[in-house]
Amino acid sequence: MKKHVLFILLGLWTLSVSAQDLYDINNITTIEITFEESNWDAILDQYYANGNGERLLADVVVNGEMFDSVGVRFKGNVTFSPDNAKNPMNIKLDWIKNHDYDDYETIKLTSGQHDPSFLREVLSYDIARQYMVVPQANYAKVFVNGNYYGLFASTENIGSQFQKDNLYAKKGRPRVKCNNEDENGLFAGSSALNYLNSVDSVDYYTSYQMDSDTGWADLVELIDVLNNDPANIEDILDMDKAIWMLAFNNVLANMDSYTARRQNYYLILDNNRIFNSVPWDMNESFGAFEYDGLSNNPLDEVYDIPLLLHQNNNNYPLLRLILQDDRYRRMYVAHCKTILEENFVNDAYITRANQLQSLIYNDLDLDPNKFYSISDFTNNINQTVNAVGNSQKAIGLKELMDDRTPYLMGQPEIQATDPTISSWGTNPSTVNHLTPFTFNVTVSDATDVFINYRFDFDREFITAQMFDDGAHNDGAAGDGVYGIQVFSQITDIHYYFYAENANAGKFSPERAAHEYYNLDVVPMMEDVVINEFLASNNAFGSDQDGEFDDWVELYNNSTTDTYDLSGHFLSDDGDLLEKWEFPAGTTLAPDSYLIIWCDNDQDQSGLHTNFKLSAGGEHLFFVGTDGSTILDDINYVNATQNVSTGRYPNGTGPFGPMNPTHNANNGFFVSIENIVNNDLDISVYPNPATDQIFIDFTAFDGDVNQISIVDVQGKLVLQDIPNNIIQDVDVSRLTAGIYFLSVQTEEGYYNTKLVVR
Repeated sequence: MKKHVLFILLGLWTLSVSAQDLYDINNITTIEITFEESNWDAILDQYYANGNGERLLADVVVNGEMFDSVGVRFKGNVTFSPDNAKNPMNIKLDWIKNHDYDDYETIKLTSGQHDPSFLREVLSYDIARQYMVVPQANYAKVFVNGNYYGLFASTENIGSQFQKDNLYAKKGRPRVKCNNEDENGLFAGSSALNYLNSVDSVDYYTSYQMDSDTGWADLVELIDVLNNDPANIEDILDMDKAIWMLAFNNVLANMDSYTARRQNYYLILDNNRIFNSVPWDMNESFGAFEYDGLSNNPLDEVYDIPLLLHQNNNNYPLLRLILQDDRYRRMYVAHCKTILEENFVNDAYITRANQLQSLIYNDLDLDPNKFYSISDFTNNINQTVNAVGNSQKAIGLKELMDDRTPYLMGQPEIQATDPTISSWGTNPSTVNHLTPFTFNVTVSDATDVFINYRFDFDREFITAQMFDDGAHNDGAAGDGVYGIQVFSQITDIHYYFYAENANAGKFSPERAAHEYYNLDVVPMMEDVVINEFLASNNAFGSDQDGEFDDWVELYNNSTTDTYDLSGHFLSDDGDLLEKWEFPAGTTLAPDSYLIIWCDNDQDQSGLHTNFKLSAGGEHLFFVGTDGSTILDDINYVNATQNVSTGRYPNGTGPFGPMNPTHNANNGFFVSIENIVNNDLDISVYPNPATDQIFIDFTAFDGDVNQISIVDVQGKLVLQDIPNNIIQDVDVSRLTAGIYFLSVQTEEGYYNTKLVVR
């Protein structure tokens, strides 16, 4: 139909204009704002003064892509002033309508008021991103009502989408903004994580901002554990991210942070109920904020801020814990050393700074509202420049680090000889699914060696000590080869090593855990796996009595060996893994499928379990003959009727929703974003049919991409692109039986059972 063709053309146009990533650091984003009001600046000043979060509506074009009904407001604390010619801005693309630019809904722009170099924010985030999760940042030139307003630093918003994309934290998970300044930039409370009490979270309200609907109890629990039960801190706080954040703050003299002013970071609780720290607001990094946090007095020299600043200060409980604990302190020093060697000893940061200044030079030179001269801009790399609107001075970046780098590198903690991690591998070299194997690593100058590993991106790393005692498949005792046995699962394994002696620690890779090694785990050819299951069925695959029961499909990956399933088990109860036993003589031929009906009806002939699958979700287990070894399992939630869950690629891939392929190779994948939506205004008639059916899109206000029909075995028998408002489909060549009709639209899938007589 014509509407379909138009959709394709519009889709191609959209792709072409939004091809530039919003935060591409090597390109400048262009933002054009059009207000109906000519006095927009005065209105935004008044909205800011009101303090109610009001926004002025505008049309906004981002890199050529148009958005209407966008909400714009000024932002900032000490960087906002009604007297400024240019103020920081917050742009909500989705203020009225469901707009986004490549999934980004909020654009945050800072003006560079306290940074003559215009480098500190973007360069600091660029360095930090090598070691931890931080917002993306680049530059944007902004036009208002056709006039060039100025150049800004554009920083990714830390919100629901950020935590979902970066921290495996669902959108509703608690998110705490650890920053509490009033409208004048003065303290309303310190986000130091000091313990007040574990009963009344109200006492913490002046020190933290809750950006989510819930989370106060979780925050109080974290603070309680940090201060009163630090031995269990790793059960609630990702210490690796916290250590990286504090190491970064120290090396870059980023004092407007937890390290001095005890603010400017987020705490986000992930799906594993672990808090993750995320630093933000780096416009006064590289020594532009010259306070040590002890008494709010200026530092005599920014370059020699102590490596172990606040080690014994009770007002900094997180720093105190890390710097007083021997192992955490060695990790902290190792991270500081990595940041120094990879960015400052080799002057890589200066190369990057020059690249960024070259990128923005012309646009900043033309900025009619810039805070500094273009000579201040170029000079602030090498020399101190007075900062606008602040009594402080902005030390030159190279001026600072030319002194700070040798000062830090000369500290005895960094000078200490650290372990050497020279080689590693597994025994056997090829690791199969669900088998024990040994990790080995060769280390010298170490007293303790650890491996940290996990089985998926959204899991926490498990820490295990490795041994060089001759008893852990590590060779001879004392030969420098360390070993530990691990039992593989059905996913690849991420891992990294940490080794230490009395004076120093060492990571491999050095950017761990932000970077890690990957171990490919391969299926054993004789592996039988849960390949697919359907937990809510009324159309796909019927048993010998014609009943559409729920089913589980096993698949034998081997191409040569028949698998004897006698005495194996299926269960939906982790406390009762022997719930249903495969009858003696049950076999599964190579490259073949086996259907088990989960209908709690063992009086029927064939393979029928003594339990049903729950459409609301549960855990499904395939268990070995010992009744305890889990050979395969899947935990699912909220099954959709006639949408199965299966492995793609067939037999080896991860589980995902799909149109059922009962007793056949998996395919016809249904994406998460386009799961079934049977509320669409689409009708199919006649049904049952003999020769022809009609699919009526008259009442459907949307775009239709494709029509598909599959049989009960999951085989695709017809596929077409509609071209009429009422589409006729010839089904006369189909044999009589039950089929599955799926209409793919941009709003989801319309699925229905089709009967052909």
